[in-house]
Amino acid sequence: MAIDSHSPSAEFLDLILSCVPAFVLAADTELRFTAIRGTVLHEIGMNDAERSRLIGTPADEYFTGPQGEQLIAHARAGLRGESTSFEGHWQDQWFMAHIGPLRDARDDIVGVVCVGMDITRRRKLEKELEAERRALTDAQRLAELGSWELDIRSGMVRISAELAHLLGIPHTKREIPFSAMERALVPQDYAMLQHEKERALSTCGAYDFDHQIVRPDGSVRHVRSRGHVECGPDGTPLRCMGTMLDMTVRVEAQRTAELLAYHDPLTGLPNRWLLRDRLSQAIALARRERRKFYLLFIDLDNFKRINDTMGHAEGDVLLGEVAQRLRHATRGTDTVARMGGDEFVVIFTELQNDDQFEVAISKLRTVFQTPFRLRGGEYTVTASMGVAVFPDDALTEDELLQDADAAMYEAKQEGRNAIRRHQGAAFAATLRRVQLEVDLPRAMRQAEFRIRYQPVVDARTMKISGVEALLRWDHPSRGLLLPVSFLDAMEDTEFISQIGEWVIRESCAQVAKWRRRFGLELRLAVNVSARQLSHNHFPRMLAGALREGGLDPGALEIELTETTIVRDMEWASATLKEVREIGVGVAIDDFGTGYNSLSYLKHFPVTALKIDRSFVGEIGVDAFDEAISSAVAALGRSLRLRVIAEGVETRKQFDSLRALGCDELQGYYFAPPLDAAHMTARLAIRGAG
Repeated sequence: MAIDSHSPSAEFLDLILSCVPAFVLAADTELRFTAIRGTVLHEIGMNDAERSRLIGTPADEYFTGPQGEQLIAHARAGLRGESTSFEGHWQDQWFMAHIGPLRDARDDIVGVVCVGMDITRRRKLEKELEAERRALTDAQRLAELGSWELDIRSGMVRISAELAHLLGIPHTKREIPFSAMERALVPQDYAMLQHEKERALSTCGAYDFDHQIVRPDGSVRHVRSRGHVECGPDGTPLRCMGTMLDMTVRVEAQRTAELLAYHDPLTGLPNRWLLRDRLSQAIALARRERRKFYLLFIDLDNFKRINDTMGHAEGDVLLGEVAQRLRHATRGTDTVARMGGDEFVVIFTELQNDDQFEVAISKLRTVFQTPFRLRGGEYTVTASMGVAVFPDDALTEDELLQDADAAMYEAKQEGRNAIRRHQGAAFAATLRRVQLEVDLPRAMRQAEFRIRYQPVVDARTMKISGVEALLRWDHPSRGLLLPVSFLDAMEDTEFISQIGEWVIRESCAQVAKWRRRFGLELRLAVNVSARQLSHNHFPRMLAGALREGGLDPGALEIELTETTIVRDMEWASATLKEVREIGVGVAIDDFGTGYNSLSYLKHFPVTALKIDRSFVGEIGVDAFDEAISSAVAALGRSLRLRVIAEGVETRKQFDSLRALGCDELQGYYFAPPLDAAHMTARLAIRGAG
């Protein structure tokens, strides 16, 4: 069964191939052309007239010469049932191609098909990059700064004035034993130099590595050493030359930047960002080794009084002294961090039981037994402390910090200068969750669930390009609940699938009405849970909801979070492939918050990325959040994915995100989530503007 060049499917294939630099060739068992598709073939002279002429012509009459023979050989292998992939060129164009057998419904081979991509531009860029790399390498090797040349037979090395200055020796001393240069290395780097030097001598090659040197005055410099060995025709090393670049300023600047980014500038302790990283590592280690660890939350009592009476400068002195004492009262394996203000956190990762923790706490509380010397005299300062234990009290970073914080407040309420372990919060949260599970059947029967629609705006035109359907629970006693309050409880029941299907069907029908009434190309985004995605009928349900609601499949996009797809990546990949075959889009929600986010783009048919609101909140203020948002936007552009930023609340955030290249924006700056009536009114008054 050959590809019919006049079938509607061929027209659709032409439409697809007109958008990408790709082509499709097909031939029968005699290797006569049966289909030639792809506008990119114009580059090698296959215009429409030429392609029509070639149908029915043997392929080996067109593909001649060494390159043509290679292609025909791959085609014959396809007739034998083999599939091959290769790169080759034809008439100054480079292609990446895959050739394999073409089979009919009975699995008989009826021809071969070749699918290819024009990679000429990529090849050109690779050549340009390789040329630039060689030029840069030569320039570095021949640089005069810190240069040296070794006479291998005598072992003496002639050095430039710049290198003499870097080594800290007199400029007049221009020829020294090579061993003198080696002795300048710090001991831990000496073995590496020996290894690199021996390798270069044995291979007549080069070496390049970073290390430290100690000058005669005891100062240490960070340098980058490069060396190159020249050999004679018989492979005997003749001479060795190289350069040494002083990297001290750059290394120290990098260390300073890292210190400022992850350490509190006042106390030098890890800040809240580094604390979270350490806490995440502690959780991972404790889970792997199946043991507990302790988190201590410390808040100074009446610190505001010191600030008010003695001034913030003296308050800063006190905080610095507290930090120093806490560091001395803990072990090197513990983490002491400043959360902000007068709040400190300690992570004890090496304690095995409560008895050891009590010993550690007794030592730590001595920090506050000795008065602090401030301007005007000595002051006694006390602290309230709260404890949370992993995994007994909580299992996540946020829960541990919240429990320890709550315990600290209990200590303050009981008179301060005390330590408490909070147990009520976890129990109360469990109780609320159980109650919600009990309320779910009634909520389903009495239709307590509501759908809200939040507009999504085109960043370039400022017009409404779509809406996101958001679920709300109108609870009779607790009011309107957001999903964060009830989704976990719902996820453990079959109600999540029922309610999720209801949201999809209702919102598809509603958006279809808006599209027809207002003549808008609105797109609908709907969140999908792990349990929904795991159902065998999910793709069929989507197709049915679109058909019943009268909504074009291309107008629907399902949004998935990291936890949704990591449960069973193989199953999720297969399901999402079916979803894309229907024509429905797939967006990764909260992108940038998971460790495996990039791997999702490789394994799943993603059409859009949503920048998490946690990065948007501080954009324009926090350089790290802006860098993350910029990286996600650039990644989306390079992969031809739409990039949506959610949680936009200010003009500054809007301007920054639009400048970064986000395609669409969503948040309270444009509109809060609206019920269908208010959304209809907004569209009627303003259209899509």
